[in-house]
Amino acid sequence: MMVLLPEGRAINNPDTIKMIKIMPSTLQGKQLFVVAVKLDDDSELMIKNCSSQDEAVELAEHCTDLINNAENDEASDDDSDSDEVGSTGDEDSEESSDWDSE
Repeated sequence: MMVLLPEGRAINNPDTIKMIKIMPSTLQGKQLFVVAVKLDDDSELMIKNCSSQDEAVELAEHCTDLINNAENDEASDDDSDSDEVGSTGDEDSEESSDWDSE
C-alpha cells in the first residue's frame, strides 16, 4: 500500500514510518522549519521547508492524518475481504432462495 503525501512525496509502506519531525534550520540568515518523515531504516524523507513553525506543524499534522487514514483504510479492507468469503454474488438463484416453491 502507498501513502501519498504533500509536495509529491509518497511512501510505499506506511508501517515503516517511525515519526514525522520538524527541524528548525537557518539558511542564509532566514529561519526555516524542515518537515521530514523518519523511516525505520533511519533514512529521512524531506517533505517541505516551511517559513513558519505554525505552517510546519500544520503540514506535519496533515501528513499524520494521511498516514493514519491509509493504515485505517488497509485494516478496513482486510475486514471487508473476510466478510465476502463464500459469497457467490448471485443472491437470486433458486439454490439460495429462502422461498419454498409449491
